[in-house]
Amino acid sequence: MNNITMKIIIVFLAVCAISCAQVYDFAEDEFGRQYIMVPLPLSRQRRQTTYDISKTPKGGTNVQLGHKGTIFDDGNHKLDAGASVSKTFNPNSAPTYGGSLDYTHHSGSGLSVGAKNTPGYGTDLGVQGKYNIWREGKATLDAVGSYNRHYGGPYGTQTPNWYGGVQLSVPFGQ
Repeated sequence: MNNITMKIIIVFLAVCAISCAQVYDFAEDEFGRQYIMVPLPLSRQRRQTTYDISKTPKGGTNVQLGHKGTIFDDGNHKLDAGASVSKTFNPNSAPTYGGSLDYTHHSGSGLSVGAKNTPGYGTDLGVQGKYNIWREGKATLDAVGSYNRHYGGPYGTQTPNWYGGVQLSVPFGQ
């Protein structure tokens, strides 16, 4: 047996031993299906609900509702999600539904994905990313990129808009 195979076997046995040592509860639903109840750490995550009611230039009323929150945060990795809906009344328009998912690494790198859909008008999709190349104090050098595209609707799928580049940020006067 070679060295790599031996390491794989040791890791497998260690995972099995840890799994067997845990105390799990079992639950059964009304159909007889059984589930393992795995304890999760209890922690309060940050969530926020927002709303806005405003007048439009054409005399209508626009209502917006949004909710966002942190799904996971261990200090190194953070995952946030959000959802929104908006509708304009008088003139009456179709509601717009949206959602987003944002990943951030403690280094400042991150990735964001978002989409908005208005029935009959299509869907807008956007992806943005940033990778931290260099950091010295508060000065940073990042590789950045973005991709946006409209799908469907009365004008059909549009040509994508995208860019990529390098971004240098240096704070002054601090």
